[in-house]
Amino acid sequence: MSILEHGPYTILVVDDEPDVRELFLQSFTSDIENGTFSFLFASNGKQGLEILDNNPAVRVVVLDIRMPAMDGFAFLDALQDRIGHLKVIMSTAYGDMKNIRSAMNRGAFDFLTKPLELPDLQATVGKAVGAARFDDERKHRIERLVEEQNILKRYFSEDVALEIMKHGHSDRMIGENHTATILFLDIRDFTKLSERIPAMQVAEFLNLLYPDIMELILGRRGSINKIIGDAIVATFGVPIHSDKDAYNAVEAAVAIRDYVERFNKFRPPFLEDFQIRVGIGITTGTVFAGNIGSFRRLEYTVIGDLVNTASRLQNLTKKTYVDILIDGPTLAAAGSAVETKPVRVKSIRGKSERVDIYAVTTVKKKDSLTIF
Repeated sequence: MSILEHGPYTILVVDDEPDVRELFLQSFTSDIENGTFSFLFASNGKQGLEILDNNPAVRVVVLDIRMPAMDGFAFLDALQDRIGHLKVIMSTAYGDMKNIRSAMNRGAFDFLTKPLELPDLQATVGKAVGAARFDDERKHRIERLVEEQNILKRYFSEDVALEIMKHGHSDRMIGENHTATILFLDIRDFTKLSERIPAMQVAEFLNLLYPDIMELILGRRGSINKIIGDAIVATFGVPIHSDKDAYNAVEAAVAIRDYVERFNKFRPPFLEDFQIRVGIGITTGTVFAGNIGSFRRLEYTVIGDLVNTASRLQNLTKKTYVDILIDGPTLAAAGSAVETKPVRVKSIRGKSERVDIYAVTTVKKKDSLTIF
């Protein structure tokens, strides 16, 4: 039976005794034939270091203490920057506690006493290779988790991405109905701007404006669902819902409005004659959220009439001469921290039912509210 199920793992044996090479080859014949791991041999410490430098695949070193040119302790000292990657087994005919303690203090993984006995040799080397394999698998898992987290961070704020990873909500991204708040942002008169300046400057403008706007959304546990040229669709509450989703969305909208005012004061020269303004519509209700597409291209998105309503509220900001419009469910969910004034419109295009609409004036910090 092989010591390991998977491989190959490369083992370097550094020993000046000629018989040791044959002992290892005979002791691990089946593992060598099965490709579990392979052996490299050096007769002294200097030669061993050269082999290590040229063979980064080495994961286990069996190291004699008494050798010419460079003994085992000097070799181990030279490995200190790599000792975390290597599992070093010290072997010596002098199996006293002083040598064992000195080897372990230098970072050795285990110890063998000469003359080497087959069962002890196989068990100790097998344990070292198993520990190296465990380290490699753990490193792979960490790399995979980081990769998955980076993918999630394309959709969600960093804290939401971490929460998804921590609680295993990633399966919910397959698709289900959610209570969510949708924020639809549009840059006013973008077509006029695009006609007045070159396309490269249009891209430069968006690359100046969007990163800060996106951070204002992500910093309030929102997620960037889509960027459609001069528009951003953001979601709050998918795939993880909280009681503050509506409030966070409205607070983000007010922060964006304030940011745009500051941006206009320091806008680049090519925008000198153009005042940047945005319109924002926010709605709250039920949407379908999940991965849409094929194995070639998959996108986590939200679908439902709620998204259309947010877009139409945004369009109404132009007619009502306000920057932020929200619907009744958003105001109810956000609570008294949001101050508004009602906006009277006859109807919203495509909506048969009445929609209560409010213009947002200010947002109080939740922490500053008195709780009765």
